Amino acid sequence: MSNNQTNMYDVDLHVAEIYDRNETYTEDLELIRDLISEHGSLRILEPFCGTGRILIPLAHDGHAIVGLDQAGGMLARLR
Repeated sequence: MSNNQTNMYDVDLHVAEIYDRNETYTEDLELIRDLISEHGSLRILEPFCGTGRILIPLAHDGHAIVGLDQAGGMLARLR
């Protein structure tokens, strides 16, 4: 077990940009939309939200969203 307390997503602010370029799949988002579609507008909490790959589309769908993440660089890009 490592005692390294460095969050790899906070080492360089460009990591969030690289993450967004590589994480382009949408199957999980489509599944979530299908699962919640019959419930109308929801309040959604997404831990480990990163740059908002799932959170932002759900907000555009009309849901009230809150995202949490330890990586400041990812949250800065989300904002």
